[in-house]
Parts: sequence; C-alpha cells; structure tokens
Amino acid sequence: MSPHRWHCWLLGAALAASISGRGSVSQEAPPSERSAPLDGQAAPCAWTDDGAQRALARGLAELSVHDETILSVAERLYNDHGVPLSFIESDDDPKISFAMSRPTVQGVLEKLVELAPVYRYATIAGHLVLYPRSAKWDARLEGLRIGPGPRDRVASKLTNEIERRLPAFGRLGTWFEGNHNSYVFLDQVSVVGSGSVVELLVQLLGARPSAIFSIQKPPQFTSPMLSLGGVPYWQALKLTSAAQVLHPGEKVQLKVMGILLDGRHRDVTAGACGTVYLVSLEHVVTVSADGLVTASGTGETWVVARNAEQVDTLGIQVAKPGSTVTGGSVAPPPGARPRPQGER
Repeated sequence: MSPHRWHCWLLGAALAASISGRGSVSQEAPPSERSAPLDGQAAPCAWTDDGAQRALARGLAELSVHDETILSVAERLYNDHGVPLSFIESDDDPKISFAMSRPTVQGVLEKLVELAPVYRYATIAGHLVLYPRSAKWDARLEGLRIGPGPRDRVASKLTNEIERRLPAFGRLGTWFEGNHNSYVFLDQVSVVGSGSVVELLVQLLGARPSAIFSIQKPPQFTSPMLSLGGVPYWQALKLTSAAQVLHPGEKVQLKVMGILLDGRHRDVTAGACGTVYLVSLEHVVTVSADGLVTASGTGETWVVARNAEQVDTLGIQVAKPGSTVTGGSVAPPPGARPRPQGER
C-alpha cells in the first residue's frame, strides 16, 4: 500500500484535533506509513471478540415493520441500530409486516426467517450473516489464495474468482461507496483455503468485528453488486506509554485500550486487533505493527494509534545521549553549551 493512501487515511483534521493543547511537540510533517520489523512473531489479539453473540443478544427498542422488504429491514438493523449484520439479497425479496416490543436482534432475525423462509441467518467465523437459502451460496471453491491486501482489492479479486470458477453463479460486481481512506477499504485481509461462497465472503471481514458486507441488486445495475461497510464500534481509544522520554536505542511498549459503546474496555494493542500505528517523524522513532517504539534519533515526534474510526495520539521525546530527565523534561548533557536561539 502506498504511503499516500496511509496519509489520506489518517485524516489531518483528526490529528490536528488530537494534538491541539497537548504541549510543545510540534507537527512538523504528516504521519506516514511505518511498520518497523517486529521483535519475533506478530502478537495475537489479547481478546477474542464475541461480537456476533453480543449482537444477537442485544436488545432493541420497539420495532415496527409495515410492508417492507427484508433488504429494508436489514438496512435498518445496521444503519439505525449499529448491528454488525452482513446481508445478501435474495432473488425473491418478499415484503413483510410485523411489530415487536423490545426484541433482541436474534428475535428479529428469527421473525425474518419465519416470515420470509427464502432467508436464513448464521454466525460464520464470528460474523453475523443474513443470506438466501439458495444453493448457489453453498457452492464451494477450493484452494484460494488472495491477499494479503486492502479489503477493497481483495474483494474485487474474490468476485472475479467466483465468476471464473463458478460460471453458473452468474455475474457478481463490486460497488464501493463512501470514504475510500477508511478502514472499511484499507484493512489488510486475505481469502485463503477452501469454502462455500458465503464463507469466503466472510473472510473479507477479517478480524474486524465492525466490518460488514452486503450484496444487493441496485436498480441502476443489471447484476448483484458487492459492497463493503462498517458499523460504529468504539466509543473512544486511549493510547498510553510507560515512558514518553527516551534515549537513542531505547524501546518502550505502547498500550492501546478501546472503549466499547457499552463502556467496557478491551486491550487492542496488537496489530491483530485492527490497530495501526503511525509516526510523524520516522528519524526520531520507529513503531512496530504491535506498538513497540524504538528511539532511533533525537527530537520530538507524535505517535498515532488508530482503530476503526477512533484515533489517539501521544508525544514522544528522544533526548541526546547522556541527557538526564528532570521533571518530565529533557535536561542537556553535563557541560553542554546552551545553543543560542537561531543557531544551527
């Protein structure tokens, strides 16, 4: 992935808002992509999300449906209620009506498949999917290896493979709308191995619990189109470090805590949790994919952590060899001559 895409992905406004009022560390350059080599293998995510099960158990306010298609109800679930539900539209999408008082998401899905038996729902690899009972979604592809790469590119290659290997499946295009610098499109994912069409589509979501996909037949197209999306997941992100002043060669491990919408906290420090690190001045520090900071030069810089739509930043200083830290600031080495303002 080009550095330009990462620069765009980390919105300048978000960074500026995070930096304002935080002290003297200056934003001398926009953050750029940085994935320094890891010390050893990549760390696993410290927690295994139960997103699909939590979504099924989630309670909703009163839900009233009058003469609506299943597509319309599914869109209400993920657009209005933030349910991480992937959806595939049936060739025959019936209209239904019902009213439920304070149902769970599972209760709603049970009602949908009861009133529209052409549909089924399942939890696949930790993701919730509502899709047709048509056998074509159970057709298998063997020995795929696509990626790793950005989700949008892997998705395009997967649809091409489905068309090529399953001619009877028919045309399946892609229709990507929204912010193309979002994690929705830029997450690194792979589609590997063998599985049914729907199982391989779910692989596009990777480990990101908020990612979803949909396959619909928009009126302006003659064939179904695959779209990518996401629902709100984090309330906030908190980036911390045991030390913010280092000397060249020293290392410190960052920690990132994600605060869920319900207020619970999750450790998402590892890159496997979907957290991406960037640094504004790479000659001062480097940051591994799992948040290990290595001081390589001297100066002040910002480290940025992003997970889904949330961003947090942290200032890091690297002092000259022999400097001491007093009161949280860097003192010059003993005997060092103060440098007059403007001297270089």
